[in-house]
Amino acid sequence: MDVREYIRNQVDAAQFYDSEFIESLKQFTRVWDGEQIGQTPIEVTSGRYWYHLHLVLVVDDRRRIRDLSFLGGIFESSQAIALNRGYVLNSISVMPDHLHVCLRGAIADSPEVIALVYLNETCRMQSANGLWRPSYYVGTIGVYNMNAVRR
Repeated sequence: MDVREYIRNQVDAAQFYDSEFIESLKQFTRVWDGEQIGQTPIEVTSGRYWYHLHLVLVVDDRRRIRDLSFLGGIFESSQAIALNRGYVLNSISVMPDHLHVCLRGAIADSPEVIALVYLNETCRMQSANGLWRPSYYVGTIGVYNMNAVRR
């Protein structure tokens, strides 16, 4: 899955100058191996669905947060949200100015609902109103990469 690798490489691709900060930031990137998302559909009475999303939230004014305990709180909150809502996390990367989450959503929640849950709940859990821009990116992803789609 291309998005997994993209998220896995977020810290290295950012080209920060402070090597100590780079190493500290890597603890807030996690990619689950195995069958976390993969090819297992969500099965309901009306059918089978592959419901995988890539969600990106951006810090308001794109300011960079250097407080590692705050970034760690976002990392932990993001995982807690998935657990509480029945989402299955595939990968996550908390960066100083944005957040990437790749997950399998709950069939009852639209992509918009999932994005709003993350926007609101991470702020509430961190007591950080106004943390994110009042917008988001959410895209669907599948088990096939672009090379397979082009064929």
